[in-house]
Amino acid sequence: SEELKVTPTGNVASAYENPETVYSINKKETQKLVDRWKGSENNREMKREELLSKAKELSGYVTPEEDVKSVFRGRYQRDGYSVEMYALHGEGDCVIPLLLFVPGTGNKFPGLIYLHPEGKITDAAVGGRIEQLVKKGYLVAAPDMSGIGEVKDRNSGNYFHSVLIGRSIVGIQAGDVNRVVNFLKKREDIAPEEIEAVAFDEMGPTLLHAAAFNKTIKRVTLIGPLNSYQDVVMNKFYDTRQINSFVAGALTAYDLPDLAASLAPRKLTLINVKDGEGNFITSIESIKNTWQENVAGGHLQIVKENSDNNLLKYISK
Repeated sequence: SEELKVTPTGNVASAYENPETVYSINKKETQKLVDRWKGSENNREMKREELLSKAKELSGYVTPEEDVKSVFRGRYQRDGYSVEMYALHGEGDCVIPLLLFVPGTGNKFPGLIYLHPEGKITDAAVGGRIEQLVKKGYLVAAPDMSGIGEVKDRNSGNYFHSVLIGRSIVGIQAGDVNRVVNFLKKREDIAPEEIEAVAFDEMGPTLLHAAAFNKTIKRVTLIGPLNSYQDVVMNKFYDTRQINSFVAGALTAYDLPDLAASLAPRKLTLINVKDGEGNFITSIESIKNTWQENVAGGHLQIVKENSDNNLLKYISK
């Protein structure tokens, strides 16, 4: 084995003083990229539309058609509301399974899209979070987007597939979200000007992209979202559960705080924001500063909530 050693210790990281690693190289190169697009006059004054155009390109987002085909799969009744089951026609041959929780009384309801990384049935049980929202007066739409729930690939990771096709899972899922938006807009029992969305954990970047590309989503609530892609690169031991939330090459042109700020003056609530390692943080100056530049400080709410039982109190009809 000694004959096979190219370095004195057999390990580049220990054989040289101040060795470079994949992490250190990525960190340096990323800082150069971020400084370039944040520091230049052109990019600092870049119009919102130009930033969003670049985000669409890098994420692989494809704007869905307004008319969304659907198949009704059945309905069952619960106390005070009904649950309807649909299959929406997604991109290509893909299907978006969808549960609709419809209040039993009323004619026009505000719509709320509910995105959970474990799928639509996670909080769908009697007495669960979705039922709590329905009893607030929302018509709640809980979809399984590409790679989640009923349409999850059990054999290999979603991120591996995104590398093969050159499009991020985030961009594809954002298209799914906006198909659900278009489906809701066509319903007679939905108030089209009152469509909101909430996303948990890894679904935060997906909803941020979807809402940034679609002004129909009037209010966004993110629970446990990743603060920024830059946080991931700058943390050696980043939270790998977020891997499906990444957009390759994003930091050449934008980051999540830029998408968040682009929602102004719409309302945005951020609850229990996490850094790249998955730790909760409360100081989010990158979002606050950009948001204030868009003169919409009052529509941004950033909170730390210790009780899971209180998360939904920030969503109010």
